Amino acid sequence: MVIAAVLVATATLVAAPAEAGTATCGLTVTADYRLRSNLHCSGTAITVQVDDPGQPVTLDLGGHSLTGDGTGSGVYVSAEMGGTVVVRNGSIRAFDSAVGGSGIAYLTFERLTLRDNGVWLGRGPLEVLALTVERSRIVDSGVSGAYTESTLTVRRSEFVRSGIDSPGETYTNVYDSSFVGGGVRTGIAANVVAERNTFRQCDVGIDALDSWPFSATIVRDNQFVACRIGMRLDVAAAGSGPNGVTIADNEFRRNAENGLTFTVWGPYGEIAITGNRAVANGGTGIVGTGAGVVTVTGNTAVRNGGHGIDVAEVIDGGGNVARRNATPPQCIGVVCTTGR
Repeated sequence: MVIAAVLVATATLVAAPAEAGTATCGLTVTADYRLRSNLHCSGTAITVQVDDPGQPVTLDLGGHSLTGDGTGSGVYVSAEMGGTVVVRNGSIRAFDSAVGGSGIAYLTFERLTLRDNGVWLGRGPLEVLALTVERSRIVDSGVSGAYTESTLTVRRSEFVRSGIDSPGETYTNVYDSSFVGGGVRTGIAANVVAERNTFRQCDVGIDALDSWPFSATIVRDNQFVACRIGMRLDVAAAGSGPNGVTIADNEFRRNAENGLTFTVWGPYGEIAITGNRAVANGGTGIVGTGAGVVTVTGNTAVRNGGHGIDVAEVIDGGGNVARRNATPPQCIGVVCTTGR
């Protein structure tokens, strides 16, 4: 909540940006700045240098483009003493990293198109404490994500053959976004909150390798379509109550293998798999082992290539439905209604 307040303040308190008649490659800006022309550069195009950690800096590309030759960064953030930087309103194409840098920063990407870059956010030596991506499009620009002990929040954005990969001890929040040929991956002791997203033609839509037990992991109201696996959840120790794991009201459709697969390694915490729908997946609709802490309730599995639901060591919450799945019995490990 503190991070969100900082970012909101950044958006509302920035001064009117300065403008320059002709910008050149290698430009360094230290205050709010609006670009007035396209730049084609070898190496880094623009450096945002934060001299005062208490003064946010906004780089407004003014609807223009930064185009590189595969080297450097489109925007390089230098925040050796810390700082807050907003990059907005334009495109960054064909750099080693769309945005890179050094130091410690809070970053916001807003209304950007990042295309044909090695990665959309460079890893180190810039330490990003919080990154917000709003209304942006990331195409053919690799995978990036939260850093250790940091937060990534994505809203109303599109990823095409690009994705999110946040390592251990991170918070990744993704809302109202679409992924084509890419997905979201989180590491050990890391949380993911994903709501109202679409994942298509990917390897694994959401690949959550663990969940930090003192915060919630929530995957709700998403569509996973024509991936290899819709979602994979692998948990050592879930949290309880408001810090539990919830996989609810998602649709897993036409994935090549299983729709939802989960493995829980220890009898800790609470995991709810509720109200999901698995249709026409090549393997089993919902499959996993729950270590006695997973409750499976009100899910529907129809026309899958394996069983409808195949689970072990779970709590049967009732209301599960399975029919016309290729491999009998329709359900293993829970009781399912099999009528029309």
